Amino acid sequence: MAGTPQPYAASELGWYDIDALPSLDMPPLDYPLADALRRFFGSAAI
Repeated sequence: MAGTPQPYAASELGWYDIDALPSLDMPPLDYPLADALRRFFGSAAI
């Protein structure tokens, strides 16, 4: 997952553990739910 968005990342993360998400070192994700979560947490969290 080094810098390249992976379409299956959500399942690897257990479908977005909301508590863990801000602390993960993740690349920008390329699908709508991830974008919504980025907006929800704010750009500083991601």
